[in-house]
Amino acid sequence: MRGSQASDGWPKIFDNVALQTWQQVTDNIKVGDVVLYLREGANGPNTLAHSGRVVGVDARGKATLISSKMGIYQIITHHPRDIPVSYGSNQANYTATNGITYPSRIYFRKK
Repeated sequence: MRGSQASDGWPKIFDNVALQTWQQVTDNIKVGDVVLYLREGANGPNTLAHSGRVVGVDARGKATLISSKMGIYQIITHHPRDIPVSYGSNQANYTATNGITYPSRIYFRKK
């Protein structure tokens, strides 16, 4: 995954260097975590399609609101599954053309 840092210090798009200061979330999601949306693209499975910041979680530690910028629109707040098809699946996983199932969203937290 390639990209650049946004001016406020959280990755708009991750690259391997940026990921060194972030860790994948394996427990409850927290406000401030970052979500990466993945899909099958021209380079194969797990192509980064979109990212956002978690701004709402429920009592079970599940993300309920994401803040992100979608194309020509302003920064908006939306449910994690409310994304255009071009940004990936609205389900937790997707099955690529190679028959393997991959996560469609991965959450990260600053180390």
